[in-house]
Amino acid sequence: MKLIKEVNEIKPFAFYLVDTLGILYPNDMKRFYYLIDNNLDENIIIGFHSHNNLQLSFSNAQEMTQLNRKRKLIIDSSVYGMGRGVGNLATELFADYINNYIEQRYSIIPLLDITDKYLLPIYSQQKWGYALPYFISASVKCHPNYASYLIKKETLSIERIEKILSLIRIEDRAEYNEQLIETLYFNMQKCTIDDSNTIKQLQKLIQEKNILILGPGNSIEVYKEKIKQEIEQHKFFIVSIHFINDMFPLNAVFFSNEKRVNLNKKHNKNIIHLITSNLNSKDFHSPLILDYASLLGEGASSDNALAMLIRLFKKIGVKKIFLAGFDGFDINPSLNYFISSYKNELDFETVKKKNDEISKQLISSLKGIEYEFITPTKYKL
Repeated sequence: MKLIKEVNEIKPFAFYLVDTLGILYPNDMKRFYYLIDNNLDENIIIGFHSHNNLQLSFSNAQEMTQLNRKRKLIIDSSVYGMGRGVGNLATELFADYINNYIEQRYSIIPLLDITDKYLLPIYSQQKWGYALPYFISASVKCHPNYASYLIKKETLSIERIEKILSLIRIEDRAEYNEQLIETLYFNMQKCTIDDSNTIKQLQKLIQEKNILILGPGNSIEVYKEKIKQEIEQHKFFIVSIHFINDMFPLNAVFFSNEKRVNLNKKHNKNIIHLITSNLNSKDFHSPLILDYASLLGEGASSDNALAMLIRLFKKIGVKKIFLAGFDGFDINPSLNYFISSYKNELDFETVKKKNDEISKQLISSLKGIEYEFITPTKYKL
């Protein structure tokens, strides 16, 4: 009411109701609208700008046209709902609604033509629209970037993501603070333990062998025969990261990622399970548990599983490691993983950021150890 009083003194062209966090249900929107409409100078137009986190932009816009009786409205929209993250009210949908229920005013085909000629090529590179992180952020009423940060880590279950978001203080939720969410993430993950006995056990198992680390990249299928030839030529201790299958003879599998554990519930009891202390050991058969915090590097991708495993082998005293299946990321999801359940679409910006950040982590972790990539990689080393 104080704000509206001051606005009435300024007499601007329009006063906006903005659903910044995309959390307004129709009843919330009505409450704000009536407060504004009943107290705002009658010569000031009311504007409405919505974010579509809960898929309510269209229904809220319709509702507002039904509520309004005495003044002009401005309702923001964009063709094909184009907008950062979850996007905005779709112009073609709202224009069609106006034509059918208010007055025939708009030609829809030119809007669809814009989508077909200009927006779909952009959408293929940089998607917008409904996504889980934006729903979660709206449900806990926080800035969507907090949820996006956690989703892009690709290490957490939805339940753990919601738990971390709920730890953000109410007063810190509206404005995004990357340092805050990074701290909460790593605090949630860190479970410090004494893993000296695990290290000794691994040293005995590995002895003087070279290490072959297998990742779930598409290349381990494409270059399967080449990898098998390398295995025949060397006396390897073979470790896979976040997957188990019968393609290669594994000695161990390494898990540091809760999300990947959930996709690999059927564990092979004959394989050694190396798991970090942030995971629930009850999900595994006689695992060897490693201290999560001691394997971290620095920066946003400091918990990259490959970099963590390399740090472990350096700690053990391994002389050389061979790597296969660490392809790096591509906007074509079929090129990223050979495991179908791991595949997800990434926009160009996310792909570039992931490849750059993981490259930095690998450069750092590989210092002081001899290494060889058996399969191609997009990481810049």
